[in-house]
Amino acid sequence: MELRDELDKALETFGKRLAAVGPDQWTAGTPCTEWDVSALVRHVVEGNAHCGQLLRGEEVDRSPVTGDLTEAWSASVEVIRSAFREPGAMTAEVRLPKRTVSGEEFLIMRISGLVVHSWDLARAIGAAEEMDEGLVRLAYGFFAPAAAEGSLPADRFGAPLPAAEPEADLLTRLLLACGRNP
Repeated sequence: MELRDELDKALETFGKRLAAVGPDQWTAGTPCTEWDVSALVRHVVEGNAHCGQLLRGEEVDRSPVTGDLTEAWSASVEVIRSAFREPGAMTAEVRLPKRTVSGEEFLIMRISGLVVHSWDLARAIGAAEEMDEGLVRLAYGFFAPAAAEGSLPADRFGAPLPAAEPEADLLTRLLLACGRNP
């Protein structure tokens, strides 16, 4: 599996859901109880936009995204794609607030966040919630251990919920691990 191809799939998944947001849905609540649709999209856009700076070891510009969020999304897609295609991006040392990770682990983290937030956005606007199985498997591999350790950021993820059934599908298990109620 080429992680940059998975990134493209995750960006496409979120982008399709973003394109489906109706004019009256920007203030709709999301499974991230602190955020409405516009705050969720802004969070994802800002995360994408910071990737290049983080991969280069630069100070992150924390200026909030303003203006048209769909335009900001398009610009952020170009930034994140370009950042992870730079030579050395996958082996870069990325300093995050609580730890340092490799560029590859950072990419997995970004893809995983896109997967969960794509579902959040779909749920908020009543769009199809199905996800690519490979993306779900990647995100579950990232989030499940963090949820078991209790190390998911509380501002973005609820406490893990117990699995309803042992035979629950992987997307359901991923969502439960991230504190979402599917």
